[in-house]
Amino acid sequence: MLRDTPQRPPALALEEWRELLGLIRPYGVYSFLAYRLNAWPESCRPPAEVMDFLKL
Repeated sequence: MLRDTPQRPPALALEEWRELLGLIRPYGVYSFLAYRLNAWPESCRPPAEVMDFLKL
């Protein structure tokens, strides 16, 4: 993602996405991730619940 190369997201359960977001929370990159991911095709974005969380 840092290279801004769209790829399909990993097949994770919603709880696994929450764990991943918890790991990166201290770095304050949620808005950056949301901005970058919004430019990618929808098939390359995480589930809608994850995208909504990133936009908060």
